[in-house]
Amino acid sequence: MPHMTFIEALISVFRPVWRPLPAPGPDGFIARLCFAALALSMMWGLKFQFDSQDVPTGLAHFVDLTFLSKPGVMTWVKLTFAVLCVPYVFGRGLAVVLPLLTLIHCGVFAYFNSQGFKSHGNQIISLILLAQACVVLFFAAHRWPKGRRFPLRAGRTRDSYLIYFSQVVIAGVYMTSVVSKLDVSNFRWIHNLPNMAVQLVKTHRQEFYANPATSGITREAEVPAARWMLEHPNQTRLLLGAGLLLEALCLRTDLTGLKLY
Repeated sequence: MPHMTFIEALISVFRPVWRPLPAPGPDGFIARLCFAALALSMMWGLKFQFDSQDVPTGLAHFVDLTFLSKPGVMTWVKLTFAVLCVPYVFGRGLAVVLPLLTLIHCGVFAYFNSQGFKSHGNQIISLILLAQACVVLFFAAHRWPKGRRFPLRAGRTRDSYLIYFSQVVIAGVYMTSVVSKLDVSNFRWIHNLPNMAVQLVKTHRQEFYANPATSGITREAEVPAARWMLEHPNQTRLLLGAGLLLEALCLRTDLTGLKLY
């Protein structure tokens, strides 16, 4: 890696290069294998608490997804998702497989988020699937009328674009987090960070109330991390505020030559 001065490195942060990078050898296979394992593992343990969608989110605005809570349905949905992951990992039939994976994942977690409790832990996976589905459909749409493949630059493959647009989605999600935090807090997010102590106490209480008869903790038990935040507000702002900076810099991250733009 060529040596850069501090000023050159600083300038390079604000000079993005918007292009896919080569993905030689098994890079694409390994990326798909790891991503499929992550998506499948998070879906496999999913359980619905209710059989309604009282607070519709996403697809639930347009489709009644309550059928997913019927006995046996999610078992088949999970098995179908697992079966589709096999050709996905090996890069076969992606123009069909990826849209199906995207539809299943978006539908399941839209229903999960429509029951009054929203979790943001799976949106990024749905968005990556959606981006990858758009890539393979674009490649297919280009090939069908013209009878030839999309012209790739030297060293680039379809995997280059799948990985690239997945990285774009990841960067976009983190930037959305930055903007929403600043917007909702009226640019006082870092100043308000010590108030996160309240959320820690609420999480502690939720753990107790979820199973009060068998819980190993009491409702009034001390939460050391929450007390530390209240007693050290500036250290809390410095420690947790660094996370906002990392999110804001996600559009340009260099790791030993691997550029995630």
